[in-house]
Amino acid sequence: MRISEKQTFIRFLLIYMSISALLFIITSLYYYYDQTKQIEDTIAKEMSAYGNYYRANKEEKPSTEYGIKLLQKGTLPYPAFLDINGSYISTSCGGMDFPHKIVTVYAKPEAITAKKELIKEKIFIFMFLAFIVNLFIAFFLAWISMQPIRAKNKEFEEFVDDVIHDLNAPISAISINLESLAQKCQEKQVLPIGKSVDTIRNLYSNLEVILKNSYKSNPQTLNLQEYTQNIVEQLQPLYPEIEFIVKVPQLHINIDPFAFERILVNLIQNASKYTKEEPRVILGIDNKNRFFIQDNGVGITDTKLLERARQSERFNTGYGLGLNIVKKLSEDCHIAFEIDSTPSKGTTFYFDISQQLVNT
Repeated sequence: MRISEKQTFIRFLLIYMSISALLFIITSLYYYYDQTKQIEDTIAKEMSAYGNYYRANKEEKPSTEYGIKLLQKGTLPYPAFLDINGSYISTSCGGMDFPHKIVTVYAKPEAITAKKELIKEKIFIFMFLAFIVNLFIAFFLAWISMQPIRAKNKEFEEFVDDVIHDLNAPISAISINLESLAQKCQEKQVLPIGKSVDTIRNLYSNLEVILKNSYKSNPQTLNLQEYTQNIVEQLQPLYPEIEFIVKVPQLHINIDPFAFERILVNLIQNASKYTKEEPRVILGIDNKNRFFIQDNGVGITDTKLLERARQSERFNTGYGLGLNIVKKLSEDCHIAFEIDSTPSKGTTFYFDISQQLVNT
């Protein structure tokens, strides 16, 4: 099951079980108070009968639940069935034998507690069984509901896989023909084509990253300096006008190399696209263990521009998809991602890699 499908499946279960639990709690409370009222009615009748027996026989009937006391008139109201601090008391007149007394029958606390605990036990058993049954129902409904989504996702992924496969062939063909063309034409004539091919290849790689998510389960220990230098050396021929400065010390980080490469390539390409005179791109580590990529380009007016739909300015066109990829990969790799940019002065991208650093 895909991550998005798992999230939808779990969300459905949580919502369904939460609503069911709320209904069960309301039903159980209603049942508890209804049964408590019935217990009180039963106790009131039994206590009244117990008091009648005492008046008729001048002695207490043996009982583990009730006791009896004779109190002076005016001590308690009568006849009455009272609930005083959770203890039930039934009062009645003393009759001819006790003219100045009231017969007070009281329920022993353990008798009341036993009856209420029995109700709670029944409610607990009901709640437990209802939860188990409802959980199976929720799983079944969630699984059935997910089938159309899974089928559509599978159909879409198969389609995109075919598109990716078919797209790779013309990119490779253009690259091969471009090498032959470079031998016959001047570099300045071929270089723009090379940049365009590299942009298409980068979009192809981004599409592959978004759809396959294979990088999430393949972290490796990388030499940050060597890895960064290698990527810069690969991109330098495409952007000869840009001065690349690598200030990365000898550090090792634990991260998926493909994901980290996508982060670097997207940001370097963005920095390289939107440059001014004497363009410069600096890669390094600051004193907070943050990896940064800094350029002296046109800058980004809105540093929160992470959605393609919000692109509006001419110089920001093209940033959206690249930044979306960078943002997604950073979050998936558990790297905090920040942007510091000033229009007309440049942009710096910070990545907190303190959790990924490896002691060697």
